[in-house]
Amino acid sequence: MLREIIFDKSYIIKAVFRFLVISVLCFFTVLLFMCITAAVISKMNFSYDMLMPVTAAAIALSAALDGYVLSRYFKENGLIWGMFAAGIIVVFLIIASAKYGTFALSDRLFTKIAVAVTAGAIGGITGVNIN
Repeated sequence: MLREIIFDKSYIIKAVFRFLVISVLCFFTVLLFMCITAAVISKMNFSYDMLMPVTAAAIALSAALDGYVLSRYFKENGLIWGMFAAGIIVVFLIIASAKYGTFALSDRLFTKIAVAVTAGAIGGITGVNIN
């Protein structure tokens, strides 16, 4: 039975397509919240010290929303889906920071990863448990 599922081409195509749709959803929510954050920061007088908490909040909102939406769609394993959505967001952030030359293994990166995974997990758990 498992061998039939693993080697079934239609199942693999559906799984890859589902992963791509989930990845695009996560990417666009991060992009949306980061654009909103950039607009707010540019219009208001923010100090450099406020940049980290504001971007972490935008990442947390995005991860929570993605975790919520995915767990509502799949109707089970909210913790796993929320953490999966946060993992995709973290991968996008690492790729973007590496592309623009600002990637560094620092406490800020690990803080943002922890915030994203926690928010995604909370969003996933909330999405499964709300009727």
